[in-house]
Amino acid sequence: GQGAFGHYISINLGFGLGVALGCHVGGKVSGAHMNAAVSFAMCVYGRLAWKMLPLYFLSQLLGSFLAAGSVYAVYYEAIHDYCGGNLTATGAKATAAIFATYPAPYLSLLGGFIDQVQCA
Repeated sequence: GQGAFGHYISINLGFGLGVALGCHVGGKVSGAHMNAAVSFAMCVYGRLAWKMLPLYFLSQLLGSFLAAGSVYAVYYEAIHDYCGGNLTATGAKATAAIFATYPAPYLSLLGGFIDQVQCA
């Protein structure tokens, strides 16, 4: 139903605080570009050396897995209570959306591309 996964304000505040915290933690070290597309764009525009791109990419990949593992560890009991140990990506008791975002069923490839380009 409406608001089953959070309300507009709570979702936006949570996302905004997460990004702000990441910027505060990594801002002085790397400029806080936590997205490989942003790192690539920084190389294209000459603001990051190309030789640094693999290091940034691997660090961002590792960070995403550590974040997912942290979410799983913190919510382990709640997740298993909810799904009964059946971790699935679809169905009434799907748990995969906890770790990732999925496009809406109506979203076209072009719409998704534009969404990601304008967010990067």
